[in-house]
Amino acid sequence: MRFKRGDHVEVMDMGSEYIGSYYDDNIISTFPNEYIVQFRTLLEIEKSGPLREFVKVEKVRPKLASIEVSNFRLGETVDVYANDGWWMGRIISKFSESEYAVHFDSTNQDITYPFPTFGFIKSGVQQMMFRFMPVTDEIELYFKFLKSVFSCLM
Repeated sequence: MRFKRGDHVEVMDMGSEYIGSYYDDNIISTFPNEYIVQFRTLLEIEKSGPLREFVKVEKVRPKLASIEVSNFRLGETVDVYANDGWWMGRIISKFSESEYAVHFDSTNQDITYPFPTFGFIKSGVQQMMFRFMPVTDEIELYFKFLKSVFSCLM
């Protein structure tokens, strides 16, 4: 999939300490094998503005659509929002309806998070990826689901 200038995307693995993570970005420029992206949550070292970097085409994926859910099961693969990015892990314990322990293969760590911090990744309609988020209201869930599906199909 090719992206164009202005597309909102997610970029993975910016360095060895970031393996297994994705960051929200915008495409600034396109080239045959790479893009220039501007990160939405990361700043330049001197904090003069948003970080911009060249990234390989294979490190970029579309921003995942969000669909809300009310809970997670043990063993489910999840994306946890931490340190300004999304980190892929797996639910290993449930302490309450609002607190889960997640194991991260990339760092071999187990960390406990409150429920609204993460969503889970699942293949969906036509091989698309969705990020499922905590549900707030049944009717709102239905309309957000329809909006996400139809926006991805266009």
